[in-house]
Amino acid sequence: MYLLLLAFSLPSWLGFLSNNDVAPVVDQTAVIEIFAPLQRAAYFDQELSFWSSKLAQAPNQLSYHFKLAGLYNERFAAYGQIDDLCQAESLLQYGLQYASIQRPAFLRALARTYISQHRFQEAYALVTEALAIGENPRANSLIQYDVLMELGRYQEAEQVLAKIYQQGGFQYLIRKAKWEDHQGNLDFAIAMLEEAKANLNAQDQEQAIWLYSNLGDFYGHHGEVAKAYTHYLMTLQLDPTNWYAIKGMAWIAYAHDGNIPLAKTLLQTIMRTNDTPDLHLRLAELYAYEGDAGCAEAETAAFLATAQALAYGRMYSGPISEILVATGQGTTALAMATKEVEQRATPTTYDMLAWVHFKTGNLATAQAIAQQHVIGQTHEPVAQLHLLDIFADDAEMAKTLRAELATARFELGPLTYQQIKREK
Repeated sequence: MYLLLLAFSLPSWLGFLSNNDVAPVVDQTAVIEIFAPLQRAAYFDQELSFWSSKLAQAPNQLSYHFKLAGLYNERFAAYGQIDDLCQAESLLQYGLQYASIQRPAFLRALARTYISQHRFQEAYALVTEALAIGENPRANSLIQYDVLMELGRYQEAEQVLAKIYQQGGFQYLIRKAKWEDHQGNLDFAIAMLEEAKANLNAQDQEQAIWLYSNLGDFYGHHGEVAKAYTHYLMTLQLDPTNWYAIKGMAWIAYAHDGNIPLAKTLLQTIMRTNDTPDLHLRLAELYAYEGDAGCAEAETAAFLATAQALAYGRMYSGPISEILVATGQGTTALAMATKEVEQRATPTTYDMLAWVHFKTGNLATAQAIAQQHVIGQTHEPVAQLHLLDIFADDAEMAKTLRAELATARFELGPLTYQQIKREK
């Protein structure tokens, strides 16, 4: 997760194997030739202009609101412009005020938009209403599962997943994969996604793009970097505008290939047309790894300046909290981390709350939170690193955590690895 900050606060008890002499994976020429971020820009401009004109002529036509909201959500996914997400929200909220027959569709669409905004409790309220109406129960159950997982209500999510299982199919398999990943069963999670790949609808390119990019993530987590790269490349071949695949390749160039110039080039190429704030954090990590503290700090400041804008709401509460507590703003960080737990009580949000307490000198509170809500409930490397700090005096726990982290070098990245070696 927020490895740039962790690299400057890790203790000295962890060692990893060297990553020297690995064969590079990312083919710069192939990637740069395929990536065409503006390929769909004209399409979005034309479609938005057309449907905006239609809406201006018939402002009460709810289908136009729905269509425009979908386009704005699509463009947000493509270019990360937060105003697009806000436009989608506004259009759907308006439609929801007046929709009757179309109300369930508006409820689901607005719930999806709220998920993108990390407004999970509000999303769940909309899903609950859609479930009560009863139209398209499978579509409602799919979103219900997604929101429950985000809220950390895992027992309820598992019950919903059992209902979805009855009809099986692609949508079940990808959610089953998410469940197994949450349980720490990454091999099984990958098997579920591979089964979904074998059952892809040849006519549904959007499905394939989503699946290939997620397989890239999962194989990366598993340490199978070549397979991760292959799936990011497959994503890019289907969708040359897919910046998420390029972001994944940039991490491979950095964390596996050791090709920092290429990793920077890929990120900077994305950032020419994409406003997603956490790209600044990725770039900051690369500068920090090179020893360029000034540029690293500038990129971190750029992240904060963007992500703390009102339009982003709580979308980046986690990394903001970590930056604040690392820079002596513990009171603000604690308030933010506490609010995040209130909104979504997951092992990840509790981990951040425990970490902020630890960094502000509240060791007993940090340990109590971690014991109850983090230990044994997440396999995320960052959480394990936090636990090693919080329970520095527990030799048995340290041994267990080190064993789990020994396979996470790629996920942690060279900056953290370098810092750990320096402090060993």
